Amino acid sequence: MKNWIVLMSIVLFGSTNLYAQTLGSTNKAFDESYDASGKPFAKNPNANVEGSEVLNQNWGIGDVKLTRNKKYENAELQFNIVTQQLSFKKEGTVFAFGDNVLSFTITYDLNGKSKNVYFKNNYPSIDKQSNASFYQVILEGKKLDLLKFLYKKREERYEYNQPFKLVYTDETDWYLFDKTNAQMVLIKTSLSDLQKKYTGNWADLTAGFQPKNKKHLSEEEMLQLFQMLDK
Repeated sequence: MKNWIVLMSIVLFGSTNLYAQTLGSTNKAFDESYDASGKPFAKNPNANVEGSEVLNQNWGIGDVKLTRNKKYENAELQFNIVTQQLSFKKEGTVFAFGDNVLSFTITYDLNGKSKNVYFKNNYPSIDKQSNASFYQVILEGKKLDLLKFLYKKREERYEYNQPFKLVYTDETDWYLFDKTNAQMVLIKTSLSDLQKKYTGNWADLTAGFQPKNKKHLSEEEMLQLFQMLDK
Protein backbone atom coordinates (compact mmCIF):
# COMPACT_ATOMS: atom_id res chain seq x y z
CA MET A 1 0.00 0.00 0.00
CA LYS A 2 2.84 2.39 0.92
CA ASN A 3 4.65 1.66 -2.37
CA TRP A 4 1.43 2.36 -4.31
CA ILE A 5 1.07 5.81 -2.67
CA VAL A 6 4.67 6.70 -3.49
CA LEU A 7 4.19 5.58 -7.12
CA MET A 8 1.03 7.66 -7.49
CA SER A 9 2.81 10.73 -6.06
CA ILE A 10 5.58 10.38 -8.64
CA VAL A 11 3.07 10.05 -11.47
CA LEU A 12 1.01 13.05 -10.37
CA PHE A 13 3.88 15.45 -9.73
CA GLY A 14 5.96 14.20 -12.64
CA SER A 15 3.20 14.76 -15.19
CA THR A 16 2.63 18.30 -13.94
CA ASN A 17 6.31 19.29 -14.13
CA LEU A 18 6.59 18.07 -17.69
CA TYR A 19 4.15 20.76 -18.75
CA ALA A 20 4.24 23.58 -16.19
CA GLN A 21 3.64 24.33 -12.57
CA THR A 22 0.00 24.20 -11.50
CA LEU A 23 -0.93 27.15 -9.29
CA GLY A 24 -2.53 26.20 -5.99
CA SER A 25 -5.00 27.94 -3.75
CA THR A 26 -2.22 29.86 -2.02
CA ASN A 27 -1.94 32.09 -5.08
CA LYS A 28 -4.12 35.02 -4.01
CA ALA A 29 -3.59 37.01 -7.19
CA PHE A 30 -6.61 35.66 -8.96
CA ASP A 31 -10.32 36.01 -8.46
CA GLU A 32 -10.54 32.48 -9.84
CA SER A 33 -8.06 29.62 -9.34
CA TYR A 34 -8.48 25.99 -10.29
CA ASP A 35 -6.99 22.70 -9.24
CA ALA A 36 -5.54 20.13 -11.65
CA SER A 37 -9.01 18.70 -12.33
CA GLY A 38 -10.41 22.11 -13.25
CA LYS A 39 -12.49 22.53 -10.11
CA PRO A 40 -12.39 26.04 -8.59
CA PHE A 41 -10.71 26.58 -5.26
CA ALA A 42 -12.66 28.31 -2.52
CA LYS A 43 -12.84 32.08 -2.70
CA ASN A 44 -10.53 34.16 -0.54
CA PRO A 45 -12.46 34.54 2.74
CA ASN A 46 -11.22 38.11 3.16
CA ALA A 47 -13.75 40.02 1.06
CA ASN A 48 -12.59 43.40 2.36
CA VAL A 49 -10.13 43.96 -0.46
CA GLU A 50 -10.15 46.98 -2.75
CA GLY A 51 -8.14 46.63 -5.93
CA SER A 52 -5.96 43.60 -6.67
CA GLU A 53 -2.43 42.42 -7.34
CA VAL A 54 -3.02 41.75 -11.03
CA LEU A 55 -2.67 43.88 -14.13
CA ASN A 56 -6.11 43.13 -15.54
CA GLN A 57 -9.13 41.79 -13.71
CA ASN A 58 -10.27 39.86 -16.79
CA TRP A 59 -7.94 37.33 -18.36
CA GLY A 60 -6.32 38.61 -21.53
CA ILE A 61 -5.01 36.99 -24.70
CA GLY A 62 -1.39 37.26 -25.77
CA ASP A 63 1.90 35.81 -26.92
CA VAL A 64 4.83 34.80 -24.71
CA LYS A 65 8.53 34.50 -25.53
CA LEU A 66 10.43 32.04 -23.33
CA THR A 67 14.02 30.95 -22.91
CA ARG A 68 15.43 28.22 -25.20
CA ASN A 69 13.66 29.87 -28.18
CA LYS A 70 10.24 28.71 -27.02
CA LYS A 71 7.07 30.62 -27.84
CA TYR A 72 3.53 30.34 -26.55
CA GLU A 73 0.97 32.03 -28.78
CA ASN A 74 -2.66 33.07 -28.39
CA ALA A 75 -2.59 32.14 -24.71
CA GLU A 76 -5.05 33.15 -22.00
CA LEU A 77 -2.84 35.21 -19.69
CA GLN A 78 -2.83 37.01 -16.36
CA PHE A 79 0.07 39.04 -14.89
CA ASN A 80 0.57 39.46 -11.15
CA ILE A 81 2.32 42.81 -10.72
CA VAL A 82 3.22 42.19 -7.06
CA THR A 83 4.90 38.79 -7.56
CA GLN A 84 6.00 39.56 -11.15
CA GLN A 85 4.55 36.21 -12.20
CA LEU A 86 2.90 35.56 -15.55
CA SER A 87 0.36 32.73 -15.57
CA PHE A 88 -1.76 31.09 -18.22
CA LYS A 89 -5.00 29.14 -18.22
CA LYS A 90 -5.54 26.02 -20.27
CA GLU A 91 -8.73 23.98 -20.22
CA GLY A 92 -9.82 25.63 -16.98
CA THR A 93 -6.55 25.04 -15.11
CA VAL A 94 -4.15 27.85 -14.09
CA PHE A 95 -0.42 27.27 -14.66
CA ALA A 96 2.87 29.06 -14.17
CA PHE A 97 5.37 28.76 -17.02
CA GLY A 98 8.06 26.12 -16.53
CA ASP A 99 10.65 28.13 -18.51
CA ASN A 100 11.71 31.69 -17.78
CA VAL A 101 9.58 34.32 -19.50
CA LEU A 102 11.54 36.93 -21.50
CA SER A 103 8.69 39.03 -22.87
CA PHE A 104 4.95 38.92 -23.46
CA THR A 105 2.02 40.85 -24.86
CA ILE A 106 -1.49 40.95 -23.43
CA THR A 107 -4.65 42.30 -25.02
CA TYR A 108 -7.43 42.76 -22.49
CA ASP A 109 -10.60 44.72 -21.86
CA LEU A 110 -10.29 47.93 -19.82
CA ASN A 111 -13.49 49.86 -19.15
CA GLY A 112 -15.06 48.51 -22.32
CA LYS A 113 -12.05 49.27 -24.53
CA SER A 114 -9.41 46.89 -25.85
CA LYS A 115 -5.92 47.59 -24.48
CA ASN A 116 -2.70 46.01 -25.73
CA VAL A 117 0.50 46.09 -23.66
CA TYR A 118 4.01 44.72 -24.13
CA PHE A 119 6.27 43.67 -21.23
CA LYS A 120 9.94 42.75 -21.28
CA ASN A 121 12.69 41.97 -18.76
CA ASN A 122 16.49 41.52 -18.86
CA TYR A 123 17.21 45.20 -18.26
CA PRO A 124 20.02 46.25 -15.88
CA SER A 125 19.16 46.21 -12.17
CA ILE A 126 18.10 49.55 -10.73
CA ASP A 127 16.41 50.66 -7.52
CA LYS A 128 14.47 47.63 -6.21
CA GLN A 129 14.25 45.95 -9.63
CA SER A 130 16.46 43.11 -10.82
CA ASN A 131 17.10 42.00 -14.39
CA ALA A 132 14.16 39.60 -13.95
CA SER A 133 11.71 42.49 -13.37
CA PHE A 134 9.21 43.20 -16.13
CA TYR A 135 8.79 46.67 -17.63
CA GLN A 136 5.99 47.84 -19.87
CA VAL A 137 7.70 48.92 -23.08
CA ILE A 138 6.26 52.17 -24.45
CA LEU A 139 8.97 52.61 -27.09
CA GLU A 140 11.56 50.08 -28.24
CA GLY A 141 13.83 52.32 -30.28
CA LYS A 142 17.19 52.15 -32.01
CA LYS A 143 19.06 54.05 -29.28
CA LEU A 144 16.50 54.32 -26.49
CA ASP A 145 13.81 52.28 -24.78
CA LEU A 146 11.07 54.16 -22.94
CA LEU A 147 9.77 52.03 -20.07
CA LYS A 148 7.18 52.03 -17.32
CA PHE A 149 7.62 49.96 -14.18
CA LEU A 150 4.22 49.16 -12.71
CA TYR A 151 3.84 48.33 -9.04
CA LYS A 152 1.14 48.16 -6.39
CA LYS A 153 1.01 50.14 -3.18
CA ARG A 154 -0.54 48.03 -0.43
CA GLU A 155 -2.25 49.69 2.50
CA GLU A 156 -4.35 48.47 5.41
CA ARG A 157 -7.18 50.87 6.25
CA TYR A 158 -9.14 50.80 9.46
CA GLU A 159 -12.49 52.32 10.36
CA TYR A 160 -14.15 52.38 13.75
CA ASN A 161 -16.23 49.25 14.41
CA GLN A 162 -15.36 47.89 10.95
CA PRO A 163 -12.97 45.13 9.84
CA PHE A 164 -9.80 46.42 8.22
CA LYS A 165 -9.75 46.84 4.46
CA LEU A 166 -6.76 45.88 2.31
CA VAL A 167 -6.29 48.40 -0.50
CA TYR A 168 -4.12 48.04 -3.60
CA THR A 169 -3.40 51.19 -5.60
CA ASP A 170 -1.61 51.41 -8.95
CA GLU A 171 1.76 53.18 -9.08
CA THR A 172 4.16 53.84 -11.96
CA ASP A 173 7.83 54.78 -12.31
CA TRP A 174 9.25 55.83 -15.67
CA TYR A 175 12.68 54.74 -16.94
CA LEU A 176 14.88 55.44 -19.91
CA PHE A 177 17.21 52.69 -21.13
CA ASP A 178 20.22 54.08 -22.98
CA LYS A 179 21.25 51.26 -25.31
CA THR A 180 24.60 52.83 -26.21
CA ASN A 181 25.78 52.85 -22.60
CA ALA A 182 23.55 49.98 -21.39
CA GLN A 183 22.29 52.29 -18.64
CA MET A 184 18.92 52.61 -16.92
CA VAL A 185 17.84 56.11 -15.85
CA LEU A 186 14.88 56.97 -13.62
CA ILE A 187 12.96 59.86 -15.20
CA LYS A 188 9.92 62.00 -14.47
CA THR A 189 7.23 63.17 -16.85
CA SER A 190 8.14 66.85 -16.54
CA LEU A 191 9.84 68.49 -19.52
CA SER A 192 12.49 70.19 -17.36
CA ASP A 193 13.54 66.89 -15.74
CA LEU A 194 13.72 65.15 -19.11
CA GLN A 195 15.95 67.90 -20.51
CA LYS A 196 18.34 67.40 -17.59
CA LYS A 197 18.45 63.62 -17.97
CA TYR A 198 18.90 63.55 -21.76
CA THR A 199 22.48 64.32 -22.78
CA GLY A 200 22.05 64.47 -26.57
CA ASN A 201 21.17 67.32 -28.92
CA TRP A 202 17.81 68.17 -27.37
CA ALA A 203 16.98 71.41 -29.19
CA ASP A 204 17.36 70.10 -32.75
CA LEU A 205 15.66 66.76 -32.12
CA THR A 206 12.64 68.15 -30.26
CA ALA A 207 11.90 71.17 -32.46
CA GLY A 208 8.13 71.73 -32.62
CA PHE A 209 7.31 69.61 -29.58
CA GLN A 210 4.67 71.46 -27.54
CA PRO A 211 3.05 69.44 -24.72
CA LYS A 212 -0.17 70.65 -23.13
CA ASN A 213 1.35 70.58 -19.65
CA LYS A 214 5.14 70.86 -19.42
CA LYS A 215 5.10 69.72 -15.79
CA HIS A 216 3.30 66.48 -16.55
CA LEU A 217 3.47 64.91 -20.00
CA SER A 218 0.86 62.35 -20.96
CA GLU A 219 1.87 58.86 -22.09
CA GLU A 220 1.13 59.84 -25.70
CA GLU A 221 3.35 62.92 -25.36
CA MET A 222 6.15 60.87 -23.75
CA LEU A 223 6.01 58.47 -26.69
CA GLN A 224 6.03 61.33 -29.21
CA LEU A 225 8.98 63.02 -27.49
CA PHE A 226 11.14 59.91 -27.30
CA GLN A 227 10.38 58.98 -30.88
CA MET A 228 11.93 62.35 -31.77
CA LEU A 229 14.91 61.79 -29.45
CA ASP A 230 15.54 58.31 -30.86
CA LYS A 231 16.27 59.61 -34.37
